[in-house]
Amino acid sequence: MMLAITRMPQPVIARVHGVAAAAGCQLVSMCDLAVAVPEAKFALSGIHNGLFCSTPAVGVGRNINRKRAMEMLLTGDLIDAETARAWGLVNRVVPGAALDAEIAKFTVAFKAKSGAAIALGKDTFYRQLDLDLAGAYVLAGETMTCNLQAADGIEGSAAFIGKRKPQWQGYRPMRTAPPAKSRFACPARVAPRSMTWCARRWRQAARSTARRRTTASCMPTARPTWMGISGNSFSWNLRPPTRLERLVQPVMGRQGFQTLAVKLPRKRKRRDHVNYLDGFVAAVPTANREAYVSHAEDAAVVFKANGALRVVECWGDDVPDGKITSFPMAVQCKPDETVVFSWILWPSRQQRDEGWKKVMSDPGMQGKAMPFDGKRLI
Repeated sequence: MMLAITRMPQPVIARVHGVAAAAGCQLVSMCDLAVAVPEAKFALSGIHNGLFCSTPAVGVGRNINRKRAMEMLLTGDLIDAETARAWGLVNRVVPGAALDAEIAKFTVAFKAKSGAAIALGKDTFYRQLDLDLAGAYVLAGETMTCNLQAADGIEGSAAFIGKRKPQWQGYRPMRTAPPAKSRFACPARVAPRSMTWCARRWRQAARSTARRRTTASCMPTARPTWMGISGNSFSWNLRPPTRLERLVQPVMGRQGFQTLAVKLPRKRKRRDHVNYLDGFVAAVPTANREAYVSHAEDAAVVFKANGALRVVECWGDDVPDGKITSFPMAVQCKPDETVVFSWILWPSRQQRDEGWKKVMSDPGMQGKAMPFDGKRLI
């Protein structure tokens, strides 16, 4: 049970309102946080009965320093709540009437944070305690990389830059191994303890490339190769990632802007298969932002159901007017409007053409009013 507390993804808080002796003191020490009333007492009292509190010493010895832990173990004397707080065994000491309210402050704070980040961070914190300094930094570095590429990590960065409140996806029970049908799934979507899988794949790729005396550098997962005009939309063809880029993809994750690519000293084969991208620019009344977001979310569901790989919407933030041409000038943006840039990624040109036919005939798209002037859409 003691180990299960540290392995739970949720924080565990000890609520102490009496005497916590021997195993009770051990339970308090193994919880992530502890809140006690002034009348609470703590002791490792087994020595009074000729039984040294060896198992409670494991948790208590990791909370307070050695000499104070040995004092409790050798004397078996009770210590009060304030002493326990000063020694580091509990976090807060509050009156009994305020005990539940104090615990509620912690729970409210936890609920406002990313559940996935808390689960990942808690797991890493307890695991690094058993490692040396170098090993702890290796583990922490791998965890930070995966955390940054997780959905909540990307959302948190975007919210910080956009000066808005993040919308967390929350903690979801995850697998402890990569899915069988998705060989290169982002490890940040896997349970925290599968970070070893992420590290193992990274080390395998590093050893393989080292034997070939290759060099590594960061480059975009898919680079624009050429731009063409198609109807009333402009499109890019994007090359798919190479085999070795896919090999190290788990380190950075598919949702990241960069992935570790390996440059081999050999001539690369020309790839005929390319993805296809539709881009759009529109002027949307600033007051209609919520309506536009709702419209875009509904449309994205239809596009993805008909073959689109990804649908991205970008609300203009710093899009100045140009002297000769610019996005605002191209769509005749008015003072009370904002430029919006969006794109849809398709597996190929053929699937894009077929997908658009299905989208235009979809009942959910028929007769649906757009929250902007469609005549000025590019």
